[in-house]
Amino acid sequence: MKPRFFVLFVLISLMATTPTVWADEIRLKNGDRLTGEVVKMEGGELTFKTSYAGEITVKWGEIAEIRTESSIHVSLSDDTSITGIAATTEEGKLKIDTEKFERPLTMDLAQVEYIGRKPRPTIRVSGNVNAGLDVQRGNTDTDAYHVDATVVARTDKDRGTFHGEYDREKADGIDTANKWLAYFDYNRFLNDRLFAFGNTTFESDEFKNLNLRSTLSAGLGYQVFDTPKRNLDVKGGLAYVDEDFDVGEDYDYPSFTWGLNYDEWFFDKIMQFFHNHQGFIGLADPKKTVIRTRTGLRFPLPKGFSTTLQYNWDWDNNPAPGADRVDTRALVLIGYNF
Repeated sequence: MKPRFFVLFVLISLMATTPTVWADEIRLKNGDRLTGEVVKMEGGELTFKTSYAGEITVKWGEIAEIRTESSIHVSLSDDTSITGIAATTEEGKLKIDTEKFERPLTMDLAQVEYIGRKPRPTIRVSGNVNAGLDVQRGNTDTDAYHVDATVVARTDKDRGTFHGEYDREKADGIDTANKWLAYFDYNRFLNDRLFAFGNTTFESDEFKNLNLRSTLSAGLGYQVFDTPKRNLDVKGGLAYVDEDFDVGEDYDYPSFTWGLNYDEWFFDKIMQFFHNHQGFIGLADPKKTVIRTRTGLRFPLPKGFSTTLQYNWDWDNNPAPGADRVDTRALVLIGYNF
């Protein structure tokens, strides 16, 4: 082998066997330094990839310094978007070198809402679809179906949530359950935590003699947590409820409404707990109270699929004649998350 080809062979071999160089660096307020790759910062948490521990999550408020070797996309709380190389000039300050300006731009770390290798989408859509089926044949012929879907569309200032669910059961060819629920909830964020909301729901249950219950609500809410790991919001306001029954007296009345939405990942995202709660209580007659809850555990599967164990508890304190106040259902569902 000629010397020049031998040198070339050695250089190529060295390049192939040299470990990946992790160029980005962060320093925490406790003095720890980490080298690796900035993946994304959103919801107050920075995802940082290291060669020795894979992807780790660091609270944004614990970061004192950050430096990147290549360009990243940065979005600020005032909707400004910047692309450039990041570095901190002093604690609490972020400097972005960008080709659009002759001088680097400097901002407070607290202003930063998003950092990523790709631009932050203007509208971020997420959600899930779940279905369950129970078919029995033999001494008893039973068919039970459940399907539900949730879609959340989010911008920096707005959030819209649609949810729908349908349940149908038959025993020996005769319907034993036939009900559906749909709601749309709109949130307008007034700041990082406080938001105004408008909500409308529609519900029908043949075997509770409920032809249609419709509600229209408005009020204020507070986002307690909003991270990839944990989310919690609470809200309260005023609502108008209109109930149309197949038998008995129909009702329409003003009410106070409240709600809670909570979900959190546990055991390094092996299991997610969730609880959704909405209630209405009549202002003139507190006996007219309706509460709906959805509680469960979700376990992720490959390719975006999941399995869910869910418990539904619905309470109507003033049902149609002959109907029970409480409805419960335990579900095992297979779903897809996006």
